[in-house]
Amino acid sequence: MTAQQNLSFAIEQILRPIVVNAVEHVLDEIKAATPSPAPVAEPDRFITKKEVATLFGVSEVSVWDWEKKGLLTGYRIGNLVRYKLSEVMASPKMIIRLNQKGLKQ
Repeated sequence: MTAQQNLSFAIEQILRPIVVNAVEHVLDEIKAATPSPAPVAEPDRFITKKEVATLFGVSEVSVWDWEKKGLLTGYRIGNLVRYKLSEVMASPKMIIRLNQKGLKQ
């Protein structure tokens, strides 16, 4: 065997497994130290007064009245009024309506 063959043999048989093992170990440490990304929250959906009225089974005037009484929060977007779907679904009136219709949560 020549010196070059000896060197190739040493690299392939001895050094390569050591280097591969060391690189895998470093990658495992980096992976363990890297925090997992936080789950992305779904943005809240805004719905119209008409959609709220349909959900409750009432007129749009009732929805406006509930907003004035503080039962629902309306968000002004320009000259439009929108309601957060999550807030509408959590409102006391919605829960009462759903229970009356037999759709208990």
